[in-house]
Amino acid sequence: MDRKLFAFVTGIIMASCIFAIFATFIPDQNPEQFSVHSEKIIQQLMNEQDALHNKNLLAIKDEFKISDSDWNATFDYINMIKANDNLIGDCGSDMPKAESSFVQNLYCIMSDYRINPSRLVVKNLKGPEYKAQAFQHVDEAGNITHILELNSEWLENFSPEIQEGMLRHEIMHILNYDCLEDNYLMGMLETLGYHEKEYAHKKSIINYRRQREIRADLLACCNSFEIADALRSYYEACALESDHYLPQTWDTHPKDSQRAQKLAGLIAHLQAKPTIATA
Repeated sequence: MDRKLFAFVTGIIMASCIFAIFATFIPDQNPEQFSVHSEKIIQQLMNEQDALHNKNLLAIKDEFKISDSDWNATFDYINMIKANDNLIGDCGSDMPKAESSFVQNLYCIMSDYRINPSRLVVKNLKGPEYKAQAFQHVDEAGNITHILELNSEWLENFSPEIQEGMLRHEIMHILNYDCLEDNYLMGMLETLGYHEKEYAHKKSIINYRRQREIRADLLACCNSFEIADALRSYYEACALESDHYLPQTWDTHPKDSQRAQKLAGLIAHLQAKPTIATA
């Protein structure tokens, strides 16, 4: 199969799988009226975010003048690894015994997304430098290890809705293979002679990384008004202090005020009443 066609088909399959996962836990505010409405919101949101993501990727290709052959080779390999991964699977009977209520909640969230628990390594770390972060490592055989590092002591300072929103945010990074893509994309730049100090502050890289965080926020909350509103309030509170940080603070993440604004837009969509066709 032609490389470009393979990459395109793989992308379509992955997007369809993720939408199918989301469609299984659309909120039951009023199933008769809101199910189709919610499905449309989720599909529209995913389409918009995928389009922005692809636009930002092409901006990187243009800014660094990457050849088609180098670009296609890198993304063909990324798509091959993703296609061979078995992160999603039957998790019902294989869910390990939870050591705490916090971990039990995490397993419930993983079950929502049909994540195979044997494929996600969860590490509970302590210390002020740890909060919540996702990683993806690929071995020499092309097998992915998905890792979720959490500081449960820090997370338990927040409401259940904020905790869930943060956990779902990190899971979105895993489901979208953000860490995998970032690793190979930056590896390609370094192979082409660019040092991290050169590319990390480039506009295209900053926009690419910021948009991934926005996407993770929105997709983490698109099935729950309560979670979206809780995270919005959290980011608004953080912005009172964090928006005054030095500009380089925001090279990898958008400002908290921007994240709150994007979530407010999502909430407006979730609250909007569906239009019911009349004869």
